Amino acid sequence: LPVSARSNESPPPVVAPRSRPDAAPRESAAFRPSAAEITEIALAHLAAGGEAVSFGRACEGEPLTAVRLLEDAITRIRDAAPDARIHLETNGSSGSALRRLLDAGLREVTVRLASARADTYDAIHGPISYRYTDVRSALGIARAAGARVALVVLVLPGLTDRPRELEALTALAAEAGATVELRDLGADARRALGLLSRGDQPRGMDAAVASLLEGTT
Repeated sequence: LPVSARSNESPPPVVAPRSRPDAAPRESAAFRPSAAEITEIALAHLAAGGEAVSFGRACEGEPLTAVRLLEDAITRIRDAAPDARIHLETNGSSGSALRRLLDAGLREVTVRLASARADTYDAIHGPISYRYTDVRSALGIARAAGARVALVVLVLPGLTDRPRELEALTALAAEAGATVELRDLGADARRALGLLSRGDQPRGMDAAVASLLEGTT
């Protein structure tokens, strides 16, 4: 469900390329629903056989920046449907905001990131008013609350398959008790890699996927 949240990331253009001058994949929706409207749609979806209610996609903006709205909506949904699956996809930029949503009844948290190393994370995500340490803290809060935690790794061949990147991602997943899903970063790979310091020799994506699966199962 969209909440028209603003973005709190400013990635370089090569990380969020536009195929047309008028294309804006990270632009939020113009309409911002109320908590009552979100709840009405969510409950209708569940009543029709929907398995879960989910908030947050990268193109929608960061839902944690709309914490009051989501807290109200999740509380209402949980009160009306105690057994409902309520899921949030987020960049994990605010542990305090995430804790409020968990207290309201959020039970599943997916955090997306392109790297589990602070300098690389900052270069790719361009975080505004938060840092990678906040993401790591939010994951710990989700795990401590007993939520089901997942990591969406935004893949950039030539970066994701570097041994130190793989080691950091595997360690973070283990620390958070998280499952791992791979998703294409959607970057101009050659130019994006040019923004990053030269690291260790990439292992290739087949080896990287095998390493991540082995390290998180």
